[in-house]
Amino acid sequence: MKLRQLGIGFLASMAFLSAQGAEIDQFSVKDQKVDDSRAYINAKINEYVELTLEQLHADNVKCNDKKLYKGLRKYLHNHVFGEITDYIENDKAIEKIFLTPNESIYREWTMWDGFVLGRPGAEKSKLAMSPLININNTYIGVDKIEHLFERGFAYFEDHYLNGDEIEDVLLTGVYTEKVIFGGKKWGTGVFSYADLAANFNGLRFWNNILGKNRDLLAEDIGPYIKCVDSKWKQVKQIDIAHYIDDAQDESINCSTYASEGSTKKIKKALKDLNIKSCPIAPEKFQSLKKKYGYYGSFILNSDGVGLAKSMDQWRADHDRQDGWVKVPKKFKPLLEENYNNLEYYAPNKYLRTFRSEVHGRHGKSSTNKDYRHHSFKTIKFDRDYHDKQLLQCWYIFMTGGDCEKVINAPLPTAYTSKGTLDLLAYTRQISKQSGLVRALNYIKNVLENKNEDSKILKEKIIQTTLNKELSFSDSFYTIDPSERKKIGVFLVLGIGGDDSDNAILIRKASEEIRNLGFTSSMLEVDPNKGSNYNSSMLREILKHKIPKLDKVVFVSASKGTADFIRYFLRFGHVLPENERAKVRLMVSLSGVVRSSFVAKYITEANYLTALAVRTGLRLTGKSDMLDGIESLANDPWEGYDITKIHREFPNMKWMSFPSLPESELAVTNLSLWSGFLRQPVHRWTHIASPGDGLVETAAAILPPDTGITEYIIPITGPHAMALGSYREGVRLAPEAQGNRYDKVNPEAGPEILSALFRALPKSLLD
Repeated sequence: MKLRQLGIGFLASMAFLSAQGAEIDQFSVKDQKVDDSRAYINAKINEYVELTLEQLHADNVKCNDKKLYKGLRKYLHNHVFGEITDYIENDKAIEKIFLTPNESIYREWTMWDGFVLGRPGAEKSKLAMSPLININNTYIGVDKIEHLFERGFAYFEDHYLNGDEIEDVLLTGVYTEKVIFGGKKWGTGVFSYADLAANFNGLRFWNNILGKNRDLLAEDIGPYIKCVDSKWKQVKQIDIAHYIDDAQDESINCSTYASEGSTKKIKKALKDLNIKSCPIAPEKFQSLKKKYGYYGSFILNSDGVGLAKSMDQWRADHDRQDGWVKVPKKFKPLLEENYNNLEYYAPNKYLRTFRSEVHGRHGKSSTNKDYRHHSFKTIKFDRDYHDKQLLQCWYIFMTGGDCEKVINAPLPTAYTSKGTLDLLAYTRQISKQSGLVRALNYIKNVLENKNEDSKILKEKIIQTTLNKELSFSDSFYTIDPSERKKIGVFLVLGIGGDDSDNAILIRKASEEIRNLGFTSSMLEVDPNKGSNYNSSMLREILKHKIPKLDKVVFVSASKGTADFIRYFLRFGHVLPENERAKVRLMVSLSGVVRSSFVAKYITEANYLTALAVRTGLRLTGKSDMLDGIESLANDPWEGYDITKIHREFPNMKWMSFPSLPESELAVTNLSLWSGFLRQPVHRWTHIASPGDGLVETAAAILPPDTGITEYIIPITGPHAMALGSYREGVRLAPEAQGNRYDKVNPEAGPEILSALFRALPKSLLD
């Protein structure tokens, strides 16, 4: 588990100095009412925002995120370092409900139940019990305000600023609640799920300040502050009610306790109040489970009053175990003859690493153990094993999943603001929660059945690939020769040198198209430069080429697609409207349409292999190639209106050829990258999903809501798609490649393009 880099001793001390260690009782006073304080608190929060921005302006601070957060946190913090809690506690206009330990369900508490509540003097201490307030008709403890702003910022910092996985952040919150902020006997002895809910909503609050990331519950709340003319400006008033709900009510989202004895005392106290169960309003709790979905398992207590779970149990429940863990017993029939006490390294989610014990090296009396380590691909077993279901479960397990667990429904952030499921976001979610194999099975089914027109096109292409004499009567191939010269087909290659096999392949493909009578050329952009640079080159090239033609088709591979997308988004409007109308079809061959996590690893990771690649490129005079790779690490659509391309090129249709990995473990064994990069990349990233060795399959198709008509022709194989297959037994280039998978034959280019032109209907150019 990743913990914030703060001394445990210091934090433990702070727990006793902060009201975050205080507890509340919403059972004993469930019938008491006070006025709603929402308006007062909102006014104060927005006043703090105004004061912060005024100070930043006075100091002539430009739009600096860190300084903005630092300024706000002078006010929105706990009561030791901020002002919001003191304001709420001391402002008499905000009505409160006060209780002492002796008046509460903790009246029988001793120091052995929880020191803060049971110690001598607790009755008179403000640190023992926190007052209750009413915000938008939800009663919460003032301590929840501190959790919202202080712990919420810690969550926000860890997840969004430091890049920690949300599951690790939420479990770190569980740890601090359990060990530091009350859950142990040296605290209050109370493990508060309502505190965890406040922390989670605080993460949402701080994220919505600038709104740079989609709200975890996909609610359209922020941003509250924007950069206008190089200065921060508040553009929306903050309403704390967006972050307060029944999850922070401990009579609905029930607490658990440090010991069996204290649990019995609470149950007795509830019985004395004639409260039969917790939650006291089950229907409200069910609404919370629906609202929080997947995240609910980290912040909602579905088991009611009881003994607090151990951290080991929390980790196991969320499959976030640390260190080496024994492989589940159900796989013993597959492995028992080959391995002794096989274990896997739990933190490596996507492609498991294993070890097995080796006996005899230190003698019978030795307590030392020797292990032989195995990668995910070197575990040997009988592939003809009769239990095929168990074998499939093993593949799922090897890539981070569990075949006995259902695939979770999409998280709110897997949908766009228009409510459309983003296939890339969801396959990443499935990979993280259920393993790469489960994600591959899902995306394969989706792509193969995306729409009937795509399926028909694929079958036609397969037929023309298998029979080079076949051309369909409505295909490009049957366009009148007199019309072909006015149809331009322009190709852009992917990353690599001008003399690479890929470049030769593209040039030969262009030559094949010219032989058919079309106007065609390879657009001479720099294969090693970034997409921004190449988009500028495309602007200059195309403004001279398109006016001479009636219709235009673009064909790109790999990074060439990212170059085109950048061109469309940055400079498409430069072309006159009548010239843009000529662009009819974009064909993306294993194109990087979204982003590449492999490219991100190469350019950003400080792992040995990534450092070696960067160093090797620099030493061999290929530093420019790093620019090209780096451009693939970023989503080219980010910062642009998703509908911009369709609005400016309304006649353009899109054809995507995404590659699905061919192996049983949802990775490609054929990619030139896969040999030395595959395992470290998957160990480093936490956003991986099935891919072709360079780009995720779902990142090779258009994002949702573009408005562009897209045809999807999924293939199987590596990023060098000439090595791939349309389906088993049907290679993309059967003559050029034969049975060879280790090297691309440049003659594959003409073969693939010829099959396409003999299959694609002329209606695509209408």
